[in-house]
Amino acid sequence: MQTVVPSPQQGWRSDDRHLVRFYEADEVLLAELEEAFAATLTRGDVQIVVATEAHRASLEAALNARGIDLPALTAEGRYVALDADATLDRLRVGEPGDEARFDEVVSALVSEASSSGRAVYAYGEMVALLVAAVRPAAAVRLELLWNEILERTGLHLSCAYPLDAFFDDRDEDMDAVFREVCLSHSSVTPAETYDEGAPPAERRLQVAMLQRRASMALRALDAQSRAEALLHRALVAERTARAAAERALAQRDDFLNAAAHELRTPLTGILGHVQLLVRRGLLGGGSEQLQRGIDHVRDQAERMRALIDQMLDARVIETDELEMQRRPTDLLALLADVIASTPDARKQYAVTLPGRA
Repeated sequence: MQTVVPSPQQGWRSDDRHLVRFYEADEVLLAELEEAFAATLTRGDVQIVVATEAHRASLEAALNARGIDLPALTAEGRYVALDADATLDRLRVGEPGDEARFDEVVSALVSEASSSGRAVYAYGEMVALLVAAVRPAAAVRLELLWNEILERTGLHLSCAYPLDAFFDDRDEDMDAVFREVCLSHSSVTPAETYDEGAPPAERRLQVAMLQRRASMALRALDAQSRAEALLHRALVAERTARAAAERALAQRDDFLNAAAHELRTPLTGILGHVQLLVRRGLLGGGSEQLQRGIDHVRDQAERMRALIDQMLDARVIETDELEMQRRPTDLLALLADVIASTPDARKQYAVTLPGRA
């Protein structure tokens, strides 16, 4: 839809006591404010501006280009400009004592401007900064403080919010905040894509198109909610599977520990008895074949103990960090050990190792 630049009367009406203007583009807002401020100052009234540095600089350049002598008006007290960020720092809205600070800073300024007998118009962006900082409660609180001044004085106050300030995924209740902001004003002007100056048929078309967009947005939100629900179920299933896997690993570790204990106990006895036989020389009169058999029993028992220790290293198994140790090996000796471990097969088959009898 083409952006519409409304006339000053469309966005800002001098009879509104507390007007809120929503906008989508800065240039549209600034064009409207330029017209409104110029009209106020040309009538001889007082204009108070509490805006960001960028907006103030742009507006003052435009007003000076129109031939409006802002330094002279400032000296007369008919043009008063404050920085929105710095003023918020002084007010500390939402903290204890904010009402007293507001009276000291803002109410005193309005009273002084009203003392000249001229009509006083104020424009503020502090509330928009609070919403942009995801401090909606403070923004509503500041609007209420402004309303208390309106009850005591003849001030005309205008606020402006960028429409996208109310779209923030960090706060799920922005719809309620938007409604509160609107209700705290006496007049609400929609953003520039809604042209109040258009013929009735065109305005109805605009409303219908906006309703269609809203319906599409709600459908998208509904689809997103369903996707999030599916994702949540998938995450729950993944956590359940992970917990089951961790329980299985724990059961495996318990089994390995128990098996290792049961295997080590008899293995330790075998090695002990072999060492005892060798140490006491009980095999001194035995045959060479018996001696080799005893040596083989000892070697195989030591190998089995090493395998059990390796089996128990769960961290190595789980992280796939098992390292192969390379070292020189006497293949003939290895084969001899294998043959010695199978004496029945040796008798059945003729096995001859080179270099050995």
